[in-house]
Amino acid sequence: MKKMKLFILGLGMIGLFITPSFALFDGGINYITGKNDYSGTDVYLLFGKDNWWIKPTYSSWKADNIDRVNMFGARAGFEKRLYTLGVGASVTPESNDYKSFSIGGDITFSLNPTSDSRTRLAGPNAGFVKRSGEGVTQVDLGASVNLTAHNYTKTDNDLKEIDFSVFAGAKIFITNLSANYTFYTYDDSSLAKTKGSASLRPYGMSSYMPAFPESNLNLKLDIPGTPIVTPFISYNHINFKTDDTLNVYNLGAYIDLNMVGANVNYETYKEGGERYNFLSVSGALRF
Repeated sequence: MKKMKLFILGLGMIGLFITPSFALFDGGINYITGKNDYSGTDVYLLFGKDNWWIKPTYSSWKADNIDRVNMFGARAGFEKRLYTLGVGASVTPESNDYKSFSIGGDITFSLNPTSDSRTRLAGPNAGFVKRSGEGVTQVDLGASVNLTAHNYTKTDNDLKEIDFSVFAGAKIFITNLSANYTFYTYDDSSLAKTKGSASLRPYGMSSYMPAFPESNLNLKLDIPGTPIVTPFISYNHINFKTDDTLNVYNLGAYIDLNMVGANVNYETYKEGGERYNFLSVSGALRF
């Protein structure tokens, strides 16, 4: 917890010093709590100038019988109206006899010239898009690839993971629809079935889960009902290397006050006959 507070303070100090030289600033913090004493925190800062931006991040979580896991990362991107290029990397220092490092890249295209480069509808660069009643006003699609090196320090086992994702989104009248499909590959399938990952959070989920998936399908619907509040619903279908499956439902709302934003999200799924519920609340400041 002390390390987490110091890192958040450090990000804040960085923001105070370098924000004046950037044209865009966006920063936020998210807190999630759930079953089995689960608690997690996500912090990010985004600085942009001209067509470039950089986004340092920090995430952590813990639960019963799992010591706190800390993850440090950063993303950088180049944006034009019709496309976004992104690269990112993250590191998970050793905890629970586990550590990892990941690196990846992605590209998102917009099929119409009215797209806003900072509000893609799907993929790693997805963000809140305001309401519209003008038909199909934005269509985004893209792909990403990510390599993760897992290391189990107690047994000195290594596992290489490569994730391939394709995604698409469309803004249709007052609804935003998006889909993301990720396929996971491993260099040692037997190890992936018996080991777990402390740094895995499938796309579309709020909580981390210590298991290796085989595929993940996320479907999401945003319904901007007013200029301020946008409710949303999200569904994940996850297949694991152990032949198990998981259906995850997320329900929540964005609150947009221009410079200030907030997000409330409820996540639920059933595993092994038990129901798991999580509640997350986040706030953001942007200018």
